[in-house]
Amino acid sequence: MADINIEKSDTIFTITEKYPQTIVVFTGNGFPQMEDVAARESMGKAITLEQAMAVKGKDINEFMTLLVASIETGGESVDVTLHPTRFESAEVSLTGLVPCPIRLPLLEAIDAKVKALGEDGLQVNYDLKAASQGTSWMDEHFVGDISNESLPDVFISAGFESFFDDKVIGRFIKNGTFTNPVHYESRNESFKDYDLVDPKGNYGIISIVPAVFLINTNLLGDLPIPTSWAELLTETYYGKVALPVEDFDLFSAVLVTIYKMFGEDGVKRLANLLSVSMHPATMASQRPEDEVTQPAITIMPYFFTKMAGMTPTLKVIWPSDGAIVSPIFLLAKRETAELTTPLTDFLASEPVGEVLAHRGLFPSLNPKVDNRIKGACPLAWIGWDYIYENDIMQIIRDCFELFDKTIAEATAE
Repeated sequence: MADINIEKSDTIFTITEKYPQTIVVFTGNGFPQMEDVAARESMGKAITLEQAMAVKGKDINEFMTLLVASIETGGESVDVTLHPTRFESAEVSLTGLVPCPIRLPLLEAIDAKVKALGEDGLQVNYDLKAASQGTSWMDEHFVGDISNESLPDVFISAGFESFFDDKVIGRFIKNGTFTNPVHYESRNESFKDYDLVDPKGNYGIISIVPAVFLINTNLLGDLPIPTSWAELLTETYYGKVALPVEDFDLFSAVLVTIYKMFGEDGVKRLANLLSVSMHPATMASQRPEDEVTQPAITIMPYFFTKMAGMTPTLKVIWPSDGAIVSPIFLLAKRETAELTTPLTDFLASEPVGEVLAHRGLFPSLNPKVDNRIKGACPLAWIGWDYIYENDIMQIIRDCFELFDKTIAEATAE
């Protein structure tokens, strides 16, 4: 690659024209208008990089490092969001993994709250990674000889796997290090029929990621549209379904829920459905003219069905036997819970709930939030009784093994 040449005196327009890979860095750090060609030309020509960083209060050298990294990787495989300022004397730490669709608006909301808390005398360090970093990030922070003191005071993340694994977060739940900081006085109307509150007070849930069906009616042809998991898990749809295998949090939830609902036979049938292993974002970003590469049916988070656009040939189905649930958990360290209450109360609050529900289509448990879910939208939630009566992590491992074995056997035939 030729030498990268970016000067502080360059205009944003000059930088983005010369290096289009940097657009994602600008849009991810407070300049969403840079996604628009006209805005880049009008506003971008009027402001230099140095001026832009001064307006946003960002470290220009760190930002330039992000720009270079984005160019070198072609705009991929780089966390394009600046890490917040870290205080050496911070009393509270917040870390975690959050779904990609709401990471940026959530960071903006948290950043404003952290500044307000700082003015009140409580300094907070926070670092929220994209959920796509998944297993490796969790291993680094929770696996091995990790002392309680080195753990974050507040932790937020989605999924089942790590939270019920005794080698990861599960052990810190069992030894009492973490507790549930979420306390709602009533249930959100969307969840009136579901007990999502942990009766033992170990795990807090602030939102959920529901898994639904996206149907490409052109590719489905004359086959009937499946309206439930029970209908989908039949030979009619074998080899016609994209499963979110690359989305570890959601796929673990799918596996354990299908196992609870239909047993081992259900997991085998799920494996036989597989047409392609695709991350939901990949499916959602494909254009109609790419239709030949798409499966007839895709299992994906509700959010990504909206990203697919208002294409007449695409139909969203909320399963009549329930959208499978991957919870977004919030935990607080017990010994600092009183100190972190202003932060955890905010993360469970109506404003954050609206970011989750309205920007990400991840329904919030906060009773004041209108989740904007129309009609009957039942949930396939495995329930706390099932969680506490079973070794969830072992079930997930067994399901993955059975899933892979079924695919291998089908491939060998």
